[in-house]
Amino acid sequence: MSDLRPTGGKITLGGKEYGLLFDNLVVDGIQDHFDISFFQLNELLQNRKTLYKALHYITALMINEYIDDRETGEPHVTDQWVGRKMNPSNTSEIEKAVARTIRECLPVTGEDAPNAPSE
Repeated sequence: MSDLRPTGGKITLGGKEYGLLFDNLVVDGIQDHFDISFFQLNELLQNRKTLYKALHYITALMINEYIDDRETGEPHVTDQWVGRKMNPSNTSEIEKAVARTIRECLPVTGEDAPNAPSE
């Protein structure tokens, strides 16, 4: 992850703000649930046939990981609950928040790394 403790993102569902966290446990959950490698995640999210169901599950997983990591004591959400709160007016916002959180929590490698050796 990009920090020792990634900060994650934020999303509003059902009138309440939730934190999103993308870490190794979320990667494991996605791989197990969809029986894909992490590198196939982009394909899953770009396929309009699988996008919504995948987005429900991944959003719930990231919310629940944030709750557990921060030990907030809040109850977990289900992918069905997330699906009920998604609608045509907020789906794009949710997609962007999930994608942004994934990008921000991924490790920085190569030339973009802050301590990358210079030539």
